[in-house]
Amino acid sequence: MTSVRVRFAPSPSGNLHLGNARTALFNWLFAKSNNGKFILRIEDTDTERSSEKHSQALMDILEWLDLKPDESPRYEGAYKPYKQSERNHIYSEVIKKMILEKKAFWSPAEMGKVKRFDEEWRDANLSKEEAEKIGPSALRFKSAKADRIEINDLLKGKIKVNTKQIGDFVISRSDMKPLYNFACVIDDHSMKISHVIRGEDHLTNTAKQIQLYKILGWKIPEFIHLPLVMGPDGSPLSKRHGDVSVEKFKEQGFLPESIINALAMLGWGPGDDKEIFSKEEISKLFEIKKLNISPSKFFPKKLNWFNGQHIRKLSKEKLQIIIIKKLEEKNIKAERKVIFDLIDITQERLRSLNDIVPMIGFFFKKPETKKTKENLKNFDLNSLKRLQNLIKEIEKIDEWTEKEIETRLESWRLEKNYQPKEIWQPLRIAISGGKISPPIFETLYFLGKEETVTRIKDII
Repeated sequence: MTSVRVRFAPSPSGNLHLGNARTALFNWLFAKSNNGKFILRIEDTDTERSSEKHSQALMDILEWLDLKPDESPRYEGAYKPYKQSERNHIYSEVIKKMILEKKAFWSPAEMGKVKRFDEEWRDANLSKEEAEKIGPSALRFKSAKADRIEINDLLKGKIKVNTKQIGDFVISRSDMKPLYNFACVIDDHSMKISHVIRGEDHLTNTAKQIQLYKILGWKIPEFIHLPLVMGPDGSPLSKRHGDVSVEKFKEQGFLPESIINALAMLGWGPGDDKEIFSKEEISKLFEIKKLNISPSKFFPKKLNWFNGQHIRKLSKEKLQIIIIKKLEEKNIKAERKVIFDLIDITQERLRSLNDIVPMIGFFFKKPETKKTKENLKNFDLNSLKRLQNLIKEIEKIDEWTEKEIETRLESWRLEKNYQPKEIWQPLRIAISGGKISPPIFETLYFLGKEETVTRIKDII
């Protein structure tokens, strides 16, 4: 049986799009479920759009997602180099061979003017120098004029493409640097890629590449074309749906585990109603036949739900480490034991790691008085008057326990005929500075009577 070797081959021209991240994930899952290798190859032949900064960022974000490749520019391997910009010596040898065997030809035809086949120059056998005397030239693959390319897709079945739809496509610029389809075939062959898993928008590229495999006499890999990821409106997920990069979601406080889980469910399912999985659980269940052949819609609200679920699954020890780091980023010092205790009343309420500072930070750092007063005023003009009455009742509480605090204050509220929101939200704002906190009575208990009274008096 052929050893499974798959690759994720992004262009380093920007942040990692969610759709590309799903492609990387499905490649990783396929490799791991088949005891294979997951390779990262950087396709940076477009020097104007590619950058080393983006190459490094791609490798960093994949590692943050815990999709560490077995071979890559960072970890190398037997088939290095793993950047196309460092493989020109390999491409040039194949280019020379194809020209010598008349499988490719130099054409001075103006780019964009050749609709399908370059009838004027495909049989002229011009040298590069002769072609350039006529005009700016490019190297074109001499495509079969009437042939059917059969793509045996492991997900979609057999797909036939007529070469008349493809024509004599360009494989190299005049500077001898290859274009995408040509470099891709050479790299996949030389790196012994067994399965090419990518989006269905590459079907035309696949038809071109199969022609190249055949003319070069190389073994054709298996192909799996994934349905596209759509936005909530049913159009392909793109910038018009906002920033849909993994880096942006990381910045917004999403766990890598929740992003992986959400991406896996965009086109894959275990066969039952279960939705929450770890990456390791998915890899044990993953099969190509369980992938959908129809596009999947990405809903940001669903990702929020996944994030909340995975935050709840974190151990207290791991969440404690995350909380400490988040607080330190805001120069908030906190006792580890207090944080550990606070997890009991906050973990279930967290939807994002960015909720940590507003929900927990005020326990350790008193909110700014001026801003707190503005927040109270914006909530309700009568808030200060209600708090003036409430502080008297709080000061009467001798036994400072959650049960006693709730019993005394709830009795007082009912006696005064206040709705819960009318009094507990102003109280929450007064002690925390905002509208986010753990349950109010537990918050008062952890804050302590003296600090609670002090903060309310500072506001009123």
